[in-house]
Amino acid sequence: MSAEPPSKGHGRTGGHDVVRPFVMTGGRTRADRRDLRIETMLTAVPGATTSGLSAEQVKLLRLCQAPISIAEASAELGLVIGVTTILAADLVSEGRLEVHQTDPVEIELDVLSRMIDAVRAL
Repeated sequence: MSAEPPSKGHGRTGGHDVVRPFVMTGGRTRADRRDLRIETMLTAVPGATTSGLSAEQVKLLRLCQAPISIAEASAELGLVIGVTTILAADLVSEGRLEVHQTDPVEIELDVLSRMIDAVRAL
């Protein structure tokens, strides 16, 4: 057993190095962009380079070679959605990722009422 403690923000779990989320985000808990939702689709800008990026940002950029939502990317990377959103926002501001907004689904009140009635009838 080593007498040396792990460096600040890093640790070991099950023999694997762990980088804490606050290290990946530079201590930020929210993305600078408010338009990124979990269903927001992202794609890499053609020719976007990986120079100067963290390992997590490189992985995210590679995942976005095909359109992928923030939620899907988060699951693939094994990161919490907040961290993935912050990393994505940084890549968008650097011009490495493109955002494809999805329109929120609008359901009319009468359709919603019929759905509730159908569920209650079960």
